[in-house]
Amino acid sequence: MAGQRPWRDAQLLAGDVKVNVSGTGEVARAASVAARPRQENMNPISKIKLGMTAEKTVTVTPEMTVGHFVAHMPHVYATPMMILHMEMAAGASIASHLPEGFVSVGMDVKIRHLAATPVGRTVRAISRVKQIDAKSVTFEVEAWDGDRKIGDGTHRRGIVNRVEFEKRFGVKQPHHELGLDQSETLDC
Repeated sequence: MAGQRPWRDAQLLAGDVKVNVSGTGEVARAASVAARPRQENMNPISKIKLGMTAEKTVTVTPEMTVGHFVAHMPHVYATPMMILHMEMAAGASIASHLPEGFVSVGMDVKIRHLAATPVGRTVRAISRVKQIDAKSVTFEVEAWDGDRKIGDGTHRRGIVNRVEFEKRFGVKQPHHELGLDQSETLDC
């Protein structure tokens, strides 16, 4: 549908236009579509390139450990936190190359956690664009504690129009995003 899936609109504008000349007004509509200037950002991934990279650096805190989330477990960097930081690096590597209103969301994670990392150590999560598809981008990701690799794998992110995505899933905006300050919230 026009306006809902810009990458499909781009395919339609780039392809041949077939017109049924039956006096129904389709000729005029098709002519206006053909005459319309092609928008630079019709395809939301058009500016994403193979090899783009980003890095997220964190110092492991007690709140990032498996022991923080699960009683009687070691206080070492939790696998879900490592994955989160890898996802953040991946998203950051392409965010500034997406059209206004578009974001990337996690779709697939295939990660190995190779070594434990104690509190106080610095972890670098690194991402590199490996593959670009019509609606998603796949990254190679790694996590490092100094010169020791502690995790690796792949991560795929879908490219979506944020407003349409949230509307589709019934996401309600928190009060602060609506411009209300906490003193203006309503008790419901």
